[in-house]
Amino acid sequence: VFLATGTILFTLVIGAVGLPVVLRHLPPHEESPTVREERLAREQACMAAMAKLTLSEEEMQRRDPEWVAMRQEVNGHLTQEYRNRIQLLDDGSGTVSTVEAQREAPEVVRQRKLRYVVEIEARLDCIRAERDRYYGERQAHRINDESLRSLVSELDLQEVAMRKRLVVARRAAGLPVVGDI
Repeated sequence: VFLATGTILFTLVIGAVGLPVVLRHLPPHEESPTVREERLAREQACMAAMAKLTLSEEEMQRRDPEWVAMRQEVNGHLTQEYRNRIQLLDDGSGTVSTVEAQREAPEVVRQRKLRYVVEIEARLDCIRAERDRYYGERQAHRINDESLRSLVSELDLQEVAMRKRLVVARRAAGLPVVGDI
């Protein structure tokens, strides 16, 4: 009895003390080639989108100044969003693709990534609230079935895109990726 108890306690103590030490010295899990390929493709797509946002001199001359000012404001907002997405997609290998990200402390980058996860989760909550409201409107007979289908279909597409972004954002922030987000 004492031998069995001693063996059990010995293995529990060794497991409780030794396992964390061993796990700390294991190399980090590398991303699969498919995930890396997808991440790099997303980065390239963001870069292409930012390049497309630049207005040509010809276009600026053709349009009225008010339109140009609004477009530049929108372009600035979209460019910042794409830059944030590129920084989010940084794999942590030390080869950061933007000058801004090179200047920032790792904790600042981590906070930005966490904030992006929270933003996407909030957007998903809003999509759910919109969907619930549409169903409520249908129950109250303020909209018909066709309108409901159209509106819910639009929300479904937005939700799928947001859920995919959430998986990437959680992975980039070092958070666990939940199977059924």
